[in-house]
Amino acid sequence: MGMIQSRIILKPRISDDLLNNFTFRNDNSFYYGLFTDIPILASDFSAFIGMGFYKSSFSSNYKTNTEDNDILIHQSTIKIPVLVTYTLPLLKYRPYFNLGVNYSYNIRNSSTIYKAGINNNIVQFEPPVKEDLTSASQLGFAVGSGIKFHLNYRRYIFAEIRYNMDFPVNYRYMLNKSSFELISGINF
Repeated sequence: MGMIQSRIILKPRISDDLLNNFTFRNDNSFYYGLFTDIPILASDFSAFIGMGFYKSSFSSNYKTNTEDNDILIHQSTIKIPVLVTYTLPLLKYRPYFNLGVNYSYNIRNSSTIYKAGINNNIVQFEPPVKEDLTSASQLGFAVGSGIKFHLNYRRYIFAEIRYNMDFPVNYRYMLNKSSFELISGINF
């Protein structure tokens, strides 16, 4: 369980007349999941495989003298990190570092663009446009570090901070997603 702060970023080298004007606010939400941490041979390395779920919402507004535009993005995401973890071989408190790949699937992925024209102090609303601005499938990387407190040989409590950068699998989408996670949990 943890907290995740995610943000939407316009891909570099993208020129879109509408999207270039928007800056999205970060979203903070709860992150729930399960994981397994499997030792690799008799070493200080392990394979961390997990599955987590979180919801996020992003919004942005762009306004000029002649127009007012809003974008709303709502997502429910299943995230699957596959990481290699190195744990320092200490006794009870063990710092660790991990690096790997991350697959995210947005089971809910709705984007709506609201446009209004302003002429002589009269606001004329256009019908909302439902457009996929973010990819349902995203692949990226994850890097993090944390500390484990061993209760006994097999059980431990951990706390970790992790950075993720996700890229759309289909390159027609113009938005990337990055996030910071603060995670804690128990390994049985």
